[in-house]
Amino acid sequence: IFALDRLGEPQLEVLAQTVTNSAAGAQARDYLIETGPAASAAVAAVLAKATDMPLRAELVRLLGHVGGIADARIVEPYVKDPDAAVARAAANALAKLRK
Repeated sequence: IFALDRLGEPQLEVLAQTVTNSAAGAQARDYLIETGPAASAAVAAVLAKATDMPLRAELVRLLGHVGGIADARIVEPYVKDPDAAVARAAANALAKLRK
């Protein structure tokens, strides 16, 4: 998937959807972090549709790593997420984005 993305076939959203997968999640996270700011739109797009708490928390964390200050507006609402893990991830991501 990462190779296809590098060859010009957008696959970053597919990678973002797999970050909590026990078999491929760590590698997907690494690829997204390696991609850097170019991955933030795909991560945000998957986050906007995510209903699964572990996925939301991981995507918010990822935005803290790959996003820029403009992504803070995407992360801010998750500080008030009913799930404590998501809210904590959002607070940490905001701190990184605002540095």
